[in-house]
Formats: sequence, structure tokens, C-alpha cells
Amino acid sequence: MDNEKQVEDKRGVEVEEEEEVKQETNENDATNSDTKVEVEKEEVEEVEEEEEEVKIQHNNQKSPQINILPSSANWYNSQIADCNSNAIYVVASKFTLFLFDVEKKKYIGELLGHTERILSVCFNKTLSNLCVSSSSDKSVRLWDINTLQNIKSHNIHQNEVTFVTFSNFINDIVVSGDKDGKIIVWRTFSNDIKVYQPIPTNSSQITCLAFSNHQDLPNLITIGYMNGMVILFDIVTGLIVSKIAAHTDEIQCLLWIDIPPPKPSKLKDLDTESTLSSSPLDRKSITFVSSSKDRSIKVWRQVGEKLDSGFHPIHQLVPGRSGGGGGNSGGGGEKQRTWLTVSWSPKEPQYLVSNSLSSDLYLWNLTLEKPIPEKFGGIQHQRTIFNITQIPYTSTSTTVNNTKYPCSLMTTSMDRNLIYWESMKGKWKISSIGGFVYSITSSPFSPNTISMGCGDNSIRQWSPTAESTDYDAKWYWKGIQSKITAISICPTNGCLIAFGLDDGRVGVYDIDKNNSFFFPGAHRKEVYDVQWRTIGTEKLLIYSVGNNDVFEWDYSGAREKGFKNTNDYIKIAADTSNSPPIKFGSKGEFCWNDDQTMIVMSNLNGEIRLFDSQFNHLAVTKDHKSLVNRIRWNPHPDYKNYFASASLDKTIIIYRTVVSSNDDNDGTTTVKLEIVKHLKGHKGGVFGLCWSPHVHNILASCSADASVQVWNTDSGEPIGNLRGHDGRVFAVQFSFMYPNVIFSGGEDQTVRMWDYTMAIYKNPPTEISTVKKTMKSHSTKESSSTRNHHTIMIEQVKVKDEKIIIDSIPQQQQSQQVVIVSTDPIQNNNYNNLEKSPSSSSSSSSLTTTTTSSILVPIKKKSKVILPIQYKLQSQNLEPNIIGLAKTLIGQKDINNNNNNYNNNGQQQQQLESVSESSSNNVNSEIFEDGVFSNIKGLNQTMKKEMSEHLQNRELENYFSLCTWDVGGIQKALAKIAKNGQLSPHYVALAAQGGRELWKSTCELYIAQLILEGDYHMAVSYQLAIGKVIDAIELYRKAGYLQEAILLARKRLSPTDTPQMNELIESLYFEWGQLSEVSNYLNSIKCYLAANRPQLAINLLKSKQSTSRNQSLLTELQNLYQLE
Repeated sequence: MDNEKQVEDKRGVEVEEEEEVKQETNENDATNSDTKVEVEKEEVEEVEEEEEEVKIQHNNQKSPQINILPSSANWYNSQIADCNSNAIYVVASKFTLFLFDVEKKKYIGELLGHTERILSVCFNKTLSNLCVSSSSDKSVRLWDINTLQNIKSHNIHQNEVTFVTFSNFINDIVVSGDKDGKIIVWRTFSNDIKVYQPIPTNSSQITCLAFSNHQDLPNLITIGYMNGMVILFDIVTGLIVSKIAAHTDEIQCLLWIDIPPPKPSKLKDLDTESTLSSSPLDRKSITFVSSSKDRSIKVWRQVGEKLDSGFHPIHQLVPGRSGGGGGNSGGGGEKQRTWLTVSWSPKEPQYLVSNSLSSDLYLWNLTLEKPIPEKFGGIQHQRTIFNITQIPYTSTSTTVNNTKYPCSLMTTSMDRNLIYWESMKGKWKISSIGGFVYSITSSPFSPNTISMGCGDNSIRQWSPTAESTDYDAKWYWKGIQSKITAISICPTNGCLIAFGLDDGRVGVYDIDKNNSFFFPGAHRKEVYDVQWRTIGTEKLLIYSVGNNDVFEWDYSGAREKGFKNTNDYIKIAADTSNSPPIKFGSKGEFCWNDDQTMIVMSNLNGEIRLFDSQFNHLAVTKDHKSLVNRIRWNPHPDYKNYFASASLDKTIIIYRTVVSSNDDNDGTTTVKLEIVKHLKGHKGGVFGLCWSPHVHNILASCSADASVQVWNTDSGEPIGNLRGHDGRVFAVQFSFMYPNVIFSGGEDQTVRMWDYTMAIYKNPPTEISTVKKTMKSHSTKESSSTRNHHTIMIEQVKVKDEKIIIDSIPQQQQSQQVVIVSTDPIQNNNYNNLEKSPSSSSSSSSLTTTTTSSILVPIKKKSKVILPIQYKLQSQNLEPNIIGLAKTLIGQKDINNNNNNYNNNGQQQQQLESVSESSSNNVNSEIFEDGVFSNIKGLNQTMKKEMSEHLQNRELENYFSLCTWDVGGIQKALAKIAKNGQLSPHYVALAAQGGRELWKSTCELYIAQLILEGDYHMAVSYQLAIGKVIDAIELYRKAGYLQEAILLARKRLSPTDTPQMNELIESLYFEWGQLSEVSNYLNSIKCYLAANRPQLAINLLKSKQSTSRNQSLLTELQNLYQLE
């Protein structure tokens, strides 16, 4: 391993959540972006070999922590946080669940166990100590927050578990959904599990779930899909109660609500069709809310008395990007990924809370006919809000009791802040960190403030106290576009912070002016450390190390000149002193002592050299076996000749500089480096060091073993070991204010505040984690909707002793997914009709007719063997059947000779079959599988066995091919494939072999499958192919593609062909106008005019803000149509 590579490997390569933003903000890439956090570190060969045998250990018995700045909450999830009845708030960040007491504003602890990004978390509604979480690691875990332990879990899912929720009324029911479209009902007390796939297609990704809030419907759950469909599903009967084509894009949030009847609007439209008064709300009816990536929020209401009568939207809310919900929500060309989430409280049932398309929080009064959003005030988010959590009332102040909306909320956002809201105002926030914490420092100028260099391209300053809980950290980022890997506070001006970046640049941030300055030039790679040096009262220099060199930067002088390489100083010093040149290779670390008279530098091989202020060489030693990561001088005046070095060899060495006179009495002195203590105990490389500013012999170190160790340097004994980080710890810093307080930060993107005198452990952990965790983003396009009843038959699954047993599945097949079968009588009739006669025609497909009935997953690659059983027979011993075969063949030959006059009317074949059957009575029954297909009657049996084998192995293409060998077999094959939900353009094209009627019937079934999968455009293409133009237009209409429906109607219909064409097109324009009233009222006006309803256009224009443009337009329209 070369020197340059060793320096590069000093710290791991980080691909953090900030990189995910760059991918997920691109709308085109948001559906399949896959972001990873990879922790890579190579050490020198001997250290690397020692690390290989280290195993993983997770321990939730963490050291007591006074406070914490958590890592950023996960993005693009609507239920990434929740709160129980005791105001305990849980929020997911990466692979960890953080717990806070909202009333006390106090950090409680963490829940560890997931190995990939957590996607959903939910508290039990009555057992407040229990919560459940789901993750990309395909697991669902049940936690006890009192003990911080994972008490149960299952891994039944075969893909990422996108959502999980508890039943509102049954304590032990947990339902989770995944990217394969499966939901798993888990009874946590008995460990019984049921697996359902309500929509049996390969493209039915579940995005969210919501249990009923009606006590008489405890088993009913709404399921949202990636394609915008919502279904109501009964988890006990396996019945799909209703299907709704709710949105045209991903469902992002679902919740059940119960609202009072709406208040009548003061302004009535002249057209009664546009009002909602015809559908009064009934508390006994089901109402739920859905939000979608299509930038709309819809409130759905049950149409009739029965659930299967369907739902209709009573409100469509379109949050804008600014206060009042105005503006064009279409936002053409914007790249930021849209996210809409909602929240509702039964204490204030008339109100719904949502985020906006920017960073605002809105309150909607659902009792109004046309709700208008009201913006929350106080502390605000700066970027997209992802989650809104209801918090139990935490205040009894008069302001809260008298406010319009007294509920309390917590929100998560892309700006990495958690904000607490009360009385419709943001009150306080918890700052979080979005990248590795590389460096922590403090200064006597602000003894209670620590500064942090973070991988989210920012400098943070946090001022917590031991007595209070303050989570608000200042954020400095202007001009910085790379990860901050090193920082140092100026010793003469506490507002100046020198920093180094992972791209090699060095700069200074003036926090008083809130701006940054960069020196010209840079290291070629990451900067590992920076430090100030003062010369006199005016000279300010900055030193940095990176890419094997230590550079000097002049901040007080000619900044534009860039850096000077200290190698030049070392060479000049050697020349002027007539001493031999010093072969000092690539440098990995340095440190000036407090009085700026000596500097220590380390080489990549563990060698340490001491220089004076003029870079004259004083001493050298090589006691470490690997790269030195950090060097720090003791800050106490009486011990200023002591310094500590930390290395990847897992050890720390305390040195003392010893000055002695030469023996020749010429007045010269010799400096030696003497080892005082060799501290051993860490199980990973040591990355950081910090001496206590209060006690001279107390040293703290941090390591790749995920712990912080406190040492007594006089005795060399460990004092305490602080555990709690989930990953390598890069930085450690003592508080200047509190002698016992230590801060640390690292790979888990947290900064933790400890009292080391309360440490549970004394020595470092015996085992460390070396597992690489993966973080993924989640979004893909998937299916759509229909409305029908479906009975789902399932396999029973049990979890015992953490082992999964799938009943009724052979042992060798337990790794396969469960086969799910639908027995819908309606659709089975369609398949039976297709199977009976080529002339049969299935009913017209629409959003409310059919769905596929079964699915065999996973889909395997097509086998090249079309007769697998016969090929197996070739390898078997068929000798016993040879005589039987001979007798059969002789019998057939005799019949042929004696019946030459038979007509070709089937008599000969009957005779042959009878002879064959009689011959077989004396021969083994397996004569029909003799491998040469000699027996005519046996051919049918052979074909049936081969086709059954293909179905069992999910080889549908080979099954179809064999079916086509029989006359009329293509009908049977198509029916079977349609039931499996596996129709494709290939099969539809081959259906033409059976005639036009069979092809048409197959097209209709394929249309139904496409609708279910959300491929409306292809479904319309096939409807047009079979001449169902009106059905195609209606499909676009029901799916919400009104523009496409209008254009298609204009293109394919004419008044002579369809007398109702004008009425149809006008109704489409009217619907389009209604949908765009809030988001784009000018487009709505055009639609009303095209729908021949000018009065609606004029009324809408009157209701908008009076501007010169609006007034002019209004006047012209009134004159043209002669309306008021």
C-alpha cells in the first residue's frame, strides 16, 4: 500500500443523505434512486489483518448521556415519527429510532437493531410502551421503549417494508406492507402471521396504510399504492371492500377522520352541479383523507349505506407554494420531488393540518364548502416537511386553550430540524445533523459553546448546559459546498473558525458576519486537521494537513498568495544549520504547542518528529506501528512538554520532551522524546484526542470501536468508557465549562454530551461492529384501481423461536414466496366464457370491473426445455416397458393391416385406442410414458403432465406453447394466463390465431390487467384497437387524465358519429375547470368557457383578488356574454 493511499484511507469514504437529495430532487430519477452509505477503511497490512476477525455486537445498555444532537430524520416518509399518549416522541433516523420526552424536552434513548434505513414507525394505541418499526432490511420489529429492547421481530417480507401500523382497537395486531404489494398481519402475542396480496400483480408497491377509526369496523384498513390507487381491505376475511382510483400518482399519506357536517357557503354558484350541498356529511359514514405526489389532497366520503357502493371526493385541497395555497401547483419544470402529508386530531375534528408544496404548515377547515388554508406562524421550516405528528396537549396556558387550533404538533423536514408547534406557532426545535461529524472544538471565548465540522457541508454551534435541555444549534453554511472535515477556532478572535474540506480547500468562516473566505490553492485531497498559529499580536497563520503535506496559510497578510509548503521550511532549516537533509516523507498529522515554540509532525509509517518554531529538527521516534491520526499537546502550563499521539494501531502514547546539555559544554542542548505511558485497550483505530482543560492528567480518546475512553495518564489506567455511538467516533472534546462533560461525534451523524464520571463501563468494548450498512431511497411507479369484492386465500405462517415456518410449503420450497389466489366469481365467469367458446365476449372493462386472480412469484427465467418430464424419463431405466411397447406396436400394425377400408372418420383411431388399452392391461401402466410417444391415448396424459409441470414451475410461456399444440388449446392457455395476471402484448397478438372474437376477449382481459397495474395509456390503446372509443375516454376521465380525455374525444369523435359528443366534451371541460380552480384559476376560467358555462367563469373571476388585469378580463367577458 503506497503512502498516498494510506493517507486517503485515514478516514472512511462517506456517501450520506445529502447525496440522496441530489438524486431524489430530480423528478425523473426519484422513482428508482438508490442511495447508499458505505463505510470503507483500509489500514496498514498488519492492522488490517487483526481487524478481519472482529465480530459484530449491538448493545443497548448505553452509557448515560446528558444530551444529544440527533442525526437527521429520514426523508420522504409520512410516518417516520409518532407520539404516544405520554408525549414520548419517536423519530427514525437512518437505522436508529430516537426517543424524546416532548413535555420535558428531554432525550430518552435509542432503539437499535435495524441494519438498513427505517421506513415507518408507529406506537401502540393503548400499550404506550410498545412501538413497531419497518425497514429496508425487510424486517418488522416490536420494541419496548421502557427497556429500549427489541422484544420481537419477523422477516417474512421478501422486499423493503414500506409501511407498518398498529390496529386502533386490537392491541396485538400489526399490519405491514412492502414493495411487492404484500401485506402481513402479525398477531404479536401469539406470533401468528397471515400474508395477503390484495392486488396480485408484480407492480403493486404499497406506500402507506391506515387502520379504521370506527369501532364497528376494527379490521378494515386502507392501503395506498404507488400508482395512486387506494383500496379498503378487511384483514380478517381477506375481502377487498372497495377500490378507488384516488390519484394519478403515488399515495403519500392516508388517514381516517370524522368531521362534522359542512357549513353552507355564503357565496353560491349559480350552477348547482358545482356545490357540495347535495351530499351532506353523516358521522356514521366512512371518511378518509389521501395525499399524493400529484400535488392534491382529497377528502373521500362513502357514497351510500354500503361500503361497496364506493366513495367520492367531498374536498380537493391543493396546497400552493406560498401562503394561501395560491399559485400554479403544477410547477412545470420544477425538479424538487413533491411531498404532501396530513394530520388530524379527534379533539378538533373539523380541522385538517397539511404541509404546503414549499415549507409551510396549513390548517384547513373541512366544514367549509371550499376550505381555505391558514398558515402557521412562529418558527418555520426552510424546506419540505415530511411528517406531521399529533402530540398530546403539553400546555395549559390561556393562549393554547383559547386558540383556534389548540393541538400540539411535531414536524420533520428536509432542513433537518424537528419543530414543536403550539397554538399554530412554532415554539422550539431540535436541530439534527445530516452528515458525519468529523471535528469538534471549543474555545475559552465561549466556554459553553462547541463548534462542529459536519459532512452535510456546514459548521454547527451548539450551546447546551448540564441543567437545561437545549437542542437548537446554529447552522453556518454560506459558500461551503463540500464536507467540513476539520475546524479550529482562532485563539485571538472567537468569531473566526478555520476549516478544511474534503475537496482539499482551506478557508475561514466569520460567524459574526455569516460569510466564508477561501484561500487560493488547495490540497489535492481531504484536509485532516487545521490549526491556528499566532506570531506576535498581528500575525495570524493557519496550518493544514492533507494529501501527505502540511501547508501554511497567511490569514492576516497576503491571503491571495495561497499556501506555503512546510517541506520548504524544513529544507531551508537543514541547509542553514549545516546538518544533513532530513528525509521526512509524507505527513499525516501535526500539532503546535500552546506557546507556539515547537511543532510535532508524524509520518505515515508511525514516525514522529519534533521541530522548533523555525522548523529546525529536534528529535525523532518511531513507536507506533501504523499511521498517527491525532497529536495533542497538554494545555496545562506545568505539563506543556507533554503530548499524546493516537494511531490506527489502536494505541495512544504519552510523550515528554526532555532537554539536556551536551557533554562538550558548548552551550548546545539535545532534545529527546521519552515515552511516559503507552495506553492500550481500544479495539479499533484511535481517531481523536482531547486533554481535559481542568485536570492535567485526564485524557479522552475516541475510536473506531464506537466508544470514547477516558484515561488517567499518570497511572495509565482507564477511568471510564462511554458507549452509545453506532459507528466510528471521529471527534472528542472536553467542555470548558463543566469539568466532567465530554462531547463526541462521528459516523452515526450525532453529537453526544456525556458525564464521564457516570460511565457504566471502565474499559473499551471487547467486540466492535464491522458491518457495512446500506441506505436506500424508495420510490417506483406502480399499479392502479378497481372496485370489487375479492376473497383472498392465504397460507398460514408462524414465527417460533425467531425461525420462520411456512405451513403447507415443502421444505425445499420455503425460500419461495407464498402463492396467493383470488376467487372472484365475477372475473372467473369471464375466464370461463373465454375458455368455453371463441365467440364469447367478456364485459366491457372499466375501473370497476375486473382484476387478476392469482399470481405465482417470483417470476423465473424461461426454461429452454419444453418437455421437462420426458427429458427426465430419458435418464431412467425403461427396460421393463420395452416388451409392452413392442406388443402395443404389433397390435397397432395388425389393426392397420386388417382395416385398410376404414374411412377417416375416427373409427380407426378408436380401434387403435382400444387395442392399446387392452395391450396395456398386460403391461406396466407407465407404458404411456415410454419416451417415444407410441401410445395415442397416452399422448393426452403426457401433455397434461408436462403442462402441469410448467404451471407448477411458473413457466407460463412454455405452458402456452404446449396448449397451442392442441386444437382449441389456445383458449384454455389464455384463460389460465389471464387468471395468473401475466397477459402481455405477446399473448394478445397470439390470440388472433383463435379468431377475432377470441382476440377481442383477450384484449378486454388485458385492458383490465393494465388498469390494475396503472398503465392507463396502454389500456386506452387496446380499447381503441377493439373500437371502444367511448370506454377509452371514460377510462381517462376516471383516472384523472382529463386533458388526454378531451384531446382523444376531439380527435376520434364527431357530432355525426356520436350525438352526445358535445355534452361529453363539455362535461370533461367542466370537471377540469373544477379541479384547477385553486391551483390555476385562469385555466379554470378557460375550461368553463369551453364547457359553455360562462357564468361560472365570471363568478370565479369575481371571487379572485381584484387586480387591473382581472378587472379588465372580467369586463370584457361580461360584455361578450352579456352577463353580470
